[in-house]
Amino acid sequence: MSIIDEIAEALRSFPPVPRYELYCHPSVYYAIQRSGLAMSQYSPMPLNPLYGADIVVAPELGEGVWELYGNKKLIDYGRFRERTEA
Repeated sequence: MSIIDEIAEALRSFPPVPRYELYCHPSVYYAIQRSGLAMSQYSPMPLNPLYGADIVVAPELGEGVWELYGNKKLIDYGRFRERTEA
């Protein structure tokens, strides 16, 4: 599952709210960008046009951590770990 799929799943599991904000560590931001570049169905910044989430880079969250807010309330969070080829 890609980071985009993981966050999109969180967005779909909650009722619609007028505004979403995704706070994430820079590592998550870069993973989102790489996912968008690698998958043709997503633009280079897929969350904004597809799901309406404003992305805020927050280094203080820690490596791989993301938090999703709806109407300024925390609705989901997670930690993204990149897969390494064995």
